[in-house]
Amino acid sequence: MDSELARIWFQRCKSNRGLLHAFLFSQLARNRGAQGRKRPRGSPELVYCHTETLQYVNEKFSQPTTACDDDNVLAVAALAYNGPARTETVSRSPCQGPLKALQVLDIYGGLLDVVPMHLQGLRRMLSMRGGLANLELPGLAQQMS
Repeated sequence: MDSELARIWFQRCKSNRGLLHAFLFSQLARNRGAQGRKRPRGSPELVYCHTETLQYVNEKFSQPTTACDDDNVLAVAALAYNGPARTETVSRSPCQGPLKALQVLDIYGGLLDVVPMHLQGLRRMLSMRGGLANLELPGLAQQMS
């Protein structure tokens, strides 16, 4: 990630309590996914950050001017793409030849399911915004695509 982009996103996260919890929720969910079944599904930290993120999103939805703003899109994306850890067998990344470089995709694709309800809401929010091209936060449209 570009250092300027990382700085912008980090600053946004530091100044916004709801986004901070959304980012923490994402990381805790990814950690849980990486550990598989070794950790309980709902650690107190994960549940707390999930609850705080939901409250933040609901507050933003109550105001027409903020319902579909970039911050809320980002928070809903955190909820949508960090579902429960998959329990079924997941095929491994290719591990030979030119496809070996694709192994890093497991870091981002991971072993997490999406949450259909939040994914549907995210699609609707993006539609109401007029598509990805209307997102203003640098890098957000790329992340959504």
